[in-house]
Amino acid sequence: MEGYGFLLFLVLAIAIVLALSGIGLKKILPPEKAVQTIAMSFASLLLASIAVVIISLFIGGWEGMGYGILGICALIGTVVGSFMYAGLSYFIDRRKSKK
Repeated sequence: MEGYGFLLFLVLAIAIVLALSGIGLKKILPPEKAVQTIAMSFASLLLASIAVVIISLFIGGWEGMGYGILGICALIGTVVGSFMYAGLSYFIDRRKSKK
């Protein structure tokens, strides 16, 4: 039960970095290019984490299980980060439209 703190920290760190980088890219790049870049980054991280989980099945043993858990944490972090980005961008856009 001691290692779950690290896994929770990993999920939260990935989610926060994804959400903040998405908001930062949205402010730096033009709107059309920012949406494409953010979508591609989320998709590539999602595919990479799924690939790590699948590869871990072929490694086997404790090492494979460790890779699988890290891949699942990255997958959860990517999904949570994309939801955080969507929520933050909704509220930021909503606040800008009221002004």
